Amino acid sequence: MVSFRLSNKTASPSIKLLVDDPIVVNPGEAITLVCVTTGGEPVPSLTWVRSAGVLPEKTVLNGGTLTIPAITAEDAGTYSCIANNNVGNPAKKSTNIIVRALKKGRFWITPDPYHKDDNIQIGREVKISCQVEAIPSEELTFSWFKNGRPLRSSERMVITQTDPDVSPGTTNLDIIDLKFTDFGTYTCVASLKGGGISDISIDVNISSSTVPPNLTVPQEKSPLVTREGDTIELQCQVTGKPKPIILWSRADKEVAMPDGAMQTESYDGILRIVNVSREMTGTYRCQTSQYNGFNVKPREALVQLIVQYPPAVEPTFLEIRQGQGRSVTMSCRVLRAYPTRVLTYPTRGRKAYAPEFYYDTYNPLWQNRPRVYSYSLQWTQLHPDAVDRVLAYRLGIRQAGQQRWWEQEITVNGHIQKGELITYNLTELIKPEAYEVRLTPITRFGEGDSTIRVIKYSAPVNPHLREFHCGFEDGNICLFTQDDTDNFDWTKQSTATRDTKYTPNTGPNADRTGSKEGFYMYIETSRPRLEGEKARLVSPVFSVAPKNPYGATNTAYCFSFYYHMYGQHIGSLNVYLRLKGQTAMDNPLWSSSGNKGQHWNQARVNINPPTSFQLIFEGIRGPGIEGDIAIDDVSIVEGECMKSDQPANNLRSGAAGTLAHLRLIPVVILMSVLSHQR
Repeated sequence: MVSFRLSNKTASPSIKLLVDDPIVVNPGEAITLVCVTTGGEPVPSLTWVRSAGVLPEKTVLNGGTLTIPAITAEDAGTYSCIANNNVGNPAKKSTNIIVRALKKGRFWITPDPYHKDDNIQIGREVKISCQVEAIPSEELTFSWFKNGRPLRSSERMVITQTDPDVSPGTTNLDIIDLKFTDFGTYTCVASLKGGGISDISIDVNISSSTVPPNLTVPQEKSPLVTREGDTIELQCQVTGKPKPIILWSRADKEVAMPDGAMQTESYDGILRIVNVSREMTGTYRCQTSQYNGFNVKPREALVQLIVQYPPAVEPTFLEIRQGQGRSVTMSCRVLRAYPTRVLTYPTRGRKAYAPEFYYDTYNPLWQNRPRVYSYSLQWTQLHPDAVDRVLAYRLGIRQAGQQRWWEQEITVNGHIQKGELITYNLTELIKPEAYEVRLTPITRFGEGDSTIRVIKYSAPVNPHLREFHCGFEDGNICLFTQDDTDNFDWTKQSTATRDTKYTPNTGPNADRTGSKEGFYMYIETSRPRLEGEKARLVSPVFSVAPKNPYGATNTAYCFSFYYHMYGQHIGSLNVYLRLKGQTAMDNPLWSSSGNKGQHWNQARVNINPPTSFQLIFEGIRGPGIEGDIAIDDVSIVEGECMKSDQPANNLRSGAAGTLAHLRLIPVVILMSVLSHQR
């Protein structure tokens, strides 16, 4: 049942906003919007809405008064007051809130636009341009300085505020008839007339060493051959002063880059592609951007990427029946594959099938002699029973890029069984290079199909380990690598370059030393990451100096690192010890879970590895996006950790303990090694 009163006083609502339109404010200020009714019977109810999305969570509503404390750029937009009393149409009044902002600026240098010259020359003209995005744009002002002193527009130094040929918010400084005394640092400063926003300052250095950019591709970086699912880095080397931003795009077809954009920016000339797919095969173009560099004809170079993927064949299965003594024909067609290779199926007595490399040591074995390395080659023989017995293998080896092969013969004793793992130590490699290895089976009928693969040299870290320190500051992150079997990767980052816009309540606010510019490794747990997904970071192989003739050692090492686990969704950080020869087993070494606060903690663990070893950091994503885990300053030092620093064992614990003293692991490891030797 609905009741209502109808009288000659009934009227539709009307309202008035007691605010300006638009409202321009500085971030951090509190703002109040007041809406009052000026008519309507019965008395209208007042509500506030926002044109784009819901009202900010911090909004305070009191009748027709809306208050936003500490406003941010995300709170900008159109806000509307609506009055409704179910008589006629609701009344609506709106105002637009603009939050002042200056966004990161950029610059470019145009050498002598009239002579089409790419170089800066005395006696010619040079134009320096600066561009800044400002809100509101009409409040933007620029000022120019040379070597810190203010510049005013003159006949030879012409300053213009807006260039009609480029986007708004651009200022130009034209230096006409360049003189030697004009060399120096020019600074354009962007400000907002309303104040309250920090100015943006952009320095541009003009000197005799200012040179246009040049792009080259290292010889070994094109063509790049990789396998589907791998991670690959495309590289263009850029020179010039100042160095420009590099833009990557597809050169062979109009399709998006792996990140979904048509162009991808790079500041170091490297394009990293994770989880390569076959569709990414093709030619990629790297070219210079005018921003933060020269406004000249773009330099460009091409990189060819070849993605290998397994074949699909038809028929996948076909049963053929034929009478005894009659001929039979079998055919197999490769539908798609790269590289394309059609296999034949010889009968017994024909040439042998190709061997299949099974596993190579990813680091060379140290020979206890200077500059001598070896690799452990392992392979299986494809269909050994389908042909005559393999008597030997011809082993060929050559340095990558060289023409000459060095060959030797490996004798085979007895029959090779299907799936049998054959091992051969390739020794006496003097130069630390990449090598091509060719393996050819030999039967009494001659040589069979060959297989070639590349073995890559990576320098052993501290071949006789005494001390190792890593703060992740160098480009190769101390030869740590990402585990191919995990769900996502650890990321190298510094607080100065990390975007905390979406997850401000997790992760470090500086590296372990307190530096904003210092680097560390962390796991980014924002979407699309899911709970329970793992990122594993693997150390290089550390070789231990043997202490007795049997190869075992009782050397103790203090392994320490700093970890940062701050956020309400922190998962777990685990550390494992991997011993050489135990590729399928990682020994748990240390573990911690849950929020540990906004600070760095140190962990120390005693280890007694009997053989070469690696350390694995495993970060596990928690239930939400505020779960970033970071590590920094990893060290391994010969000798046990300080006794005074050793609290109780915290293995598989969620407590904030800093040291696990593992006394039993060396015994377990030594027993496994002895049983293996038996």
